Amino acid sequence: MTNKTTLKTTFAVSKRLTLLAVALLAVLAGTGLFRGHTAEAASTAVTVNNDFFSPNSVNITLGDTVNFSLVGGGFHNVTYASG
Repeated sequence: MTNKTTLKTTFAVSKRLTLLAVALLAVLAGTGLFRGHTAEAASTAVTVNNDFFSPNSVNITLGDTVNFSLVGGGFHNVTYASG
């Protein structure tokens, strides 16, 4: 084989692999398997009564929402462990 033939063969194989990779990515994108995962904010409900919170504790992340429903008639406070 001459250098020109080797170069043409290498280019043809490289071109085929590139086209195969693009086709595979297109198929994955079309099926939804290649999507990036984004975290969505969550919403948590907490009931506040005279002598308890329900649930007793919740774990939330930045951007989440906590909705408090006041059922009792006394004063209430909310604390967090860290963050």
